[in-house]
Amino acid sequence: MTRDGADSPGSLDASVAVFGSINVDRMRRVSREEAERLADEHDWFPERGETTPVESPPTDFDAETTRLGGKGANQAVAAAHAGAETAMFGAVGADASAFGVRETLRGEGVDASAVQTRGDVTGAAYIWVEPDGENRIAIVAGANDDLDESYVASHVDRVAAADAVLLQNEVPVDAAVALLDALDAAGGERCVVVDPAPAAGAAPLVSHPAVDAVTPNESEFAALADALADFDGAVVKTEGADGVSVELPGTSFHVPSPTVDVVDTTGAGDAFAGYFAAELGAGTGYERAVERAVAAGALACTAEGAMTSPDRDAVSELLSE
Repeated sequence: MTRDGADSPGSLDASVAVFGSINVDRMRRVSREEAERLADEHDWFPERGETTPVESPPTDFDAETTRLGGKGANQAVAAAHAGAETAMFGAVGADASAFGVRETLRGEGVDASAVQTRGDVTGAAYIWVEPDGENRIAIVAGANDDLDESYVASHVDRVAAADAVLLQNEVPVDAAVALLDALDAAGGERCVVVDPAPAAGAAPLVSHPAVDAVTPNESEFAALADALADFDGAVVKTEGADGVSVELPGTSFHVPSPTVDVVDTTGAGDAFAGYFAAELGAGTGYERAVERAVAAGALACTAEGAMTSPDRDAVSELLSE
C-alpha cells in the first residue's frame, strides 16, 4: 500500500485520520530514587517508559506543568507537523474549554471538528520524568472512555477516506475494533497503523486484518509477543536511543537514532508514530518513512512535554547533517 515518495520539505501530499485519546497532561520531575520509592509503594506505578491506565488520579501528584496531550492528540499534531492534512477523532469532557483543547489542536494545524464533548471530564495523564529524560505515565480515561460504536458509525466515512489511519489503545478497545472492522469492510487503499500503547488489552488491535503496521516499544513488544507472532504486517519496534527495528514479510532492517541532547523522552513515541503514519499515507517507502520518523522522535526529546514534534523542515535539516 506504499510507494517510494520524494522528500519535499514543508508539506506532504497525504491525509491522516487519527482515532484516539485526548488528555490534559500533568508533569512533574522526580529523582530516580523517588520514582523507585513510588514504585515500591504503589502496585499501579508504571515502569520506566511504560504507560499504565489507572482508575483515579494519584493523590500525591504535585504538577509542575499542565499541557494538552493524549496519544491521539499528540500523534495528530505530529502528523500535521509532518505536513499531512490531519483530522482528530475523539472525545473531551465539558471542562475542555478551560484547557483550550480544541483551540490548541486547531492552532497546531489539526482539524478538530469531529472532536465531541462526552461526559464531564477530559482524560488526564500523570507523567513522572526522571533526570535522564525517561518517563513513567499513568492515564485516567475520562471522556476517552465514552467513545463507542455509535461515534465510530457517525464518522467512519471520513476516516475511511484518509490516506492513513492511526490508532492507539487509550480509548475503549471495542470502539477501536469497530473502526477497524468498518475499514476492513470498506476496502480501498489506505495504510492503517496501530500504536499498541498501553499494551494491556491491545491484542485484538495488533492482530486485526485491517492493520498494516504496528509500532510497539520494547515493553509493549514483549507483552504482545503472542499476538504479534500471528501478525503478517510490518512490526516496527521502537528502541529508544537505539533506534527502530523493522520486520516486514520477507525482510528486516534497523534505523539508528540520531544523537541529540535529551531533555524529556515523553513526546518521542508519539512524534514517531505521527510522522510514520503521515509518510506512509504519502506513499513513502517503509525505510525512508522510518528514517524520517526516527529523526522526528529524536528531535521531540529535545523539548519538555508530550506534544513536542518538530516541523518537517527541522527533520530534513537533522537528516542532512
